[in-house]
Amino acid sequence: MSYIARLLSHPRMEFHSLDLAQDRAITEGPANHDQLARLLPDEASANGLTVEGLNVDDAMLDDRARRELRERIEWLRKQRETLRPSDQQKQMTEIDDEIAQIEAALRTATGLGGRRRTFNSSTESARKSVSRNIHRSLKIIGDFHPQLHRHLETCLRIGSFCSYDPDSTMKWTST
Repeated sequence: MSYIARLLSHPRMEFHSLDLAQDRAITEGPANHDQLARLLPDEASANGLTVEGLNVDDAMLDDRARRELRERIEWLRKQRETLRPSDQQKQMTEIDDEIAQIEAALRTATGLGGRRRTFNSSTESARKSVSRNIHRSLKIIGDFHPQLHRHLETCLRIGSFCSYDPDSTMKWTST
C-alpha cells in the first residue's frame, strides 16, 4: 500500500520502480546515480558513459554454448559406451557426473518449451516486485472499496515507471 500512497501523494509524477522499491525520493537538479542508471545505452554513450553488465535480454547460454554442451554430452556418452563396466567404474562415474552437471546447466538456462532464459536485471526485478505489490494492494482495496479500486485501476500507471494520473486534481491524505 505504501507504493500506492506515494503515487497518490504525487499526482502526475513518474517514479522509477527502483526508486519505489528502494523507497528513495526522486531528487531534482543534476543527474544522480539513479538517474544515470536509468539512461538507455545510446543516451549513456552520448553522455560519455559506458554501460556494463548484463542486459535483461542476454541469454544465460547463447546458441553456440548450448550446442557445444550438447555435443559434449554426446561425446561423453560415446566414451562411456567404450568402457567396460568391470574395469572402468571410476571413469564411468566421472562421466555420469559430468553429464548430469551439463544437463542441469542446460535445464537452468532453458525455460518452458525449450525457450532460452534470460538474466533478470535489478531494474526488471524491481519492476516485477513493485508491480506485484501494487496489484496485490489493489485487490485488497477492491474487496473493501470497489469504486476506489476502479478509480485506481484507471489512473495508476504501473511498469518500469509508475505514476498516478487522475482525470482531475484530487487531494489525498494518507495515514
